[in-house]
Amino acid sequence: MMNAIMQWPLEVSMAIAVTISMLVPWLAVRQVRRIWPHPAFKENNELVGFTFAVYGLIYGVLLAFTIIVDWERFAGTERLVMQETTILSVVLTLDRVPSLTGVDVTLGHGWGQSSRA
Repeated sequence: MMNAIMQWPLEVSMAIAVTISMLVPWLAVRQVRRIWPHPAFKENNELVGFTFAVYGLIYGVLLAFTIIVDWERFAGTERLVMQETTILSVVLTLDRVPSLTGVDVTLGHGWGQSSRA
């Protein structure tokens, strides 16, 4: 069954997942309303509002921490790329200089070795 679902196009599987995730709660609410009518829940509406507010606050804080951690990781990667770019530009600049105080630096030949002129 799972292998057959994995072969479907992404759009079809996403449409089915969204439809099922909307249809199941809607049917559950209809079933609960059939057993207990709307006035039976009227006293609990205030508590549900505060509960949703607390859940929203917790979700917002966790989302903010996730964004901050990812932002810091991006900033660290950016610093690393700038450092590597600087090192590469220095190496390429030294490669163009024929002789620098008696040391011949070339890429590919004698990398890591120095020869006295």
